[in-house]
Amino acid sequence: MQDWSSKGLLIAWTLVGVILYAVAPNLPFLLAIMIGPFLLAAVLAHIGFGLFLVGLFVVRHGDDWRKQGLLILSPILAFGALFVLSSASSHIVSWFAFMAKRPAYEAVIVSLERGVAPPQTPGLRYVAEGRTLRVAFPEDGIADNWSGVVYDPTDQVRAARGWKRGKPGRYTAPPRIQKWFGGDLVACSHLAGHFYRCGFT
Repeated sequence: MQDWSSKGLLIAWTLVGVILYAVAPNLPFLLAIMIGPFLLAAVLAHIGFGLFLVGLFVVRHGDDWRKQGLLILSPILAFGALFVLSSASSHIVSWFAFMAKRPAYEAVIVSLERGVAPPQTPGLRYVAEGRTLRVAFPEDGIADNWSGVVYDPTDQVRAARGWKRGKPGRYTAPPRIQKWFGGDLVACSHLAGHFYRCGFT
């Protein structure tokens, strides 16, 4: 295999990874659930082909590893970079989506603080509770699993960091906040001010 062919395969593999790892985390919740098995298969196939490329480059350039070492390692380096891209892109898309709706969220909060409950609409649903007003704006969900933006002036939802030791059912959210908004609070990430993006189950 010629050098240009090896590099071409690596470029193609990287471009596929950019699309897969950057776009997949930002799919709407329901769509991600529906095509989840296909996404998993695509990720596994991509990883497998990356390992194949490493082996191919080792065989092709193993006798000249000092010169071609970076080329041999490049799939591994690119794979790590793609995971970083996946996480960063998900947060960036989430933040821009929040900023687009933030004025509407704040208008609802102001109305509720004045004792006036704005009408619920398909594009802007909310759940309000607590003496110190806290509001959830559900966005995506299926059955009792949902995610959305949460306004918490006490910032207590910050304590929800996912599962303890990665084991479902073992919540990091303290018991006093775990049942807020009628679900089990799993994890929250800070958006801006007292706003958070949270996941419930």
